[in-house]
Amino acid sequence: MNIKDTVLKIASEYKTRDPFEIADCCGIYIIREDLGAVNGYFTSAYGVKSIHLNENLSPERQKICCAHELGHALMHDDLNTYFLINSTMMLPDKYERQANLFASHLLFPDEVLAEYEGYDTGQIAAALGAPKFLIDLRLE
Repeated sequence: MNIKDTVLKIASEYKTRDPFEIADCCGIYIIREDLGAVNGYFTSAYGVKSIHLNENLSPERQKICCAHELGHALMHDDLNTYFLINSTMMLPDKYERQANLFASHLLFPDEVLAEYEGYDTGQIAAALGAPKFLIDLRLE
């Protein structure tokens, strides 16, 4: 699976890179609630897909979290992370990395990053209001 190509196809199809708009177009519900220390998570039950976001996050962090969870919704909709962690020897790190890569390509396309040529990833992250690890991953 080429995540960058997947993102380009989705952005072109829906004519947006806004994860909230894409979720709406895909019939994925966005539920904002107090999740304590959890930023967000994705669920799929009986054909109903939902992204749960911590209402206590800033709007920028909600957008990043939504993009990450949208990656799960579009690439891993049949994945049961709880089962993976508790009943198998598999770890969900691979899927989390893929969702982070999806979010980084969706929110930070090549043309945006080109504006920061010559900057280090910390400076780019600060300028874009993004976590540094997401910019690091995007520029790998």
